[in-house]
Amino acid sequence: MCILLGSATGSPDHLKTLHTNRLEMLLQRTIDTTIHGITYEATGAINQTTLTTGAELVQQKCNLNGIPHKILHPTSNNWLETSTGAIEALLAGK
Repeated sequence: MCILLGSATGSPDHLKTLHTNRLEMLLQRTIDTTIHGITYEATGAINQTTLTTGAELVQQKCNLNGIPHKILHPTSNNWLETSTGAIEALLAGK
C-alpha cells in the first residue's frame, strides 16, 4: 500500500488529522489483511512535523505487526525513482 500524501492540500487541521487519526485508522484496518508492505511519503509541501508524526505512526504500527515498510524522503528531482525503488524493494522482500 502506498500512502503518498506529502503534498496533500487542505487546512492545517485537516492535514494533521489526515496524517494522524485517519492514518492510524487506515493502518489498523489494513494491517490485518494480507498487505505485503507500506510506503509512506514523509516529505512534501505540508508541515514537516505532521509528516514526521505520520512516519513515526507508520513505523510503530508496522514494527508492532511485522509489516515491511519504507518511509520515503524524496526530492522533486528523484520522486519517481525513490518511490518506485521503495515499492520494488518491498515487493521483492527487501
